[in-house]
Amino acid sequence: MGILDIFKRRDVPVTDDRLHGKWLLEKTDPGVDTGDGVEMEFHPDGRLTYAIREGDKLQIMKMTFRVEGSQIISNQPSAPRGERTTYRFEDCLLVLEFGGSRSWYRRKED
Repeated sequence: MGILDIFKRRDVPVTDDRLHGKWLLEKTDPGVDTGDGVEMEFHPDGRLTYAIREGDKLQIMKMTFRVEGSQIISNQPSAPRGERTTYRFEDCLLVLEFGGSRSWYRRKED
C-alpha cells in the first residue's frame, strides 16, 4: 500500500446478509407484469443481478444495491438513480414493495 492509498474512499456497501443469494418470483399483487418469471441474485459486495424471462428471451440487468433500514436502494449504472424498494421477510419469503405493489420471492436452492 502506497502512502496516498490512505486517501482513497473505501465504500463498503451496507447489505443485509439475509438477502444474499438467488431469489425466484413466487407471486405478485394482481396487475403486476413480470413477464414469464423473475430471478434476482444479491451478492455480498453490493452487486444485484435481475433477470426477467419473456417467452424465449432473457433480459438481464446488472445493478448495484445497498440497504438503508427496511429499504433496498438499487441503482442501474446505465440509468443512474437510486430506486427505493421496501423489503421484509414473511415466513420463508422475501417480500418487496415498490410503487404500491408487492411481490414475493422464494430463495432458490442450488
